[in-house]
Amino acid sequence: MPLVPGRLPRTVPQGGLYVPATKQTIPEGTVVGIDHLAIHFDPDIFEKPYEFLPERWDGEAGKELNHWLLSFSKGRTDCIGKT
Repeated sequence: MPLVPGRLPRTVPQGGLYVPATKQTIPEGTVVGIDHLAIHFDPDIFEKPYEFLPERWDGEAGKELNHWLLSFSKGRTDCIGKT
């Protein structure tokens, strides 16, 4: 389970946000959010997302995946206890 239940709101920055999957642009100032579990269990991001595979974090591929690890949030709502 995620440490933060529900969605953490984010405001789309100036210029909007283009979403390639839908070929649409979300206007700037729009408040958006997504549940962490929707990302953590997305097979397009994490291969075999329901399996415990610590080796997925090895090497350059692991560094790229770190962008999608939201267990402790990101940005201004990042966990203050994270080192």
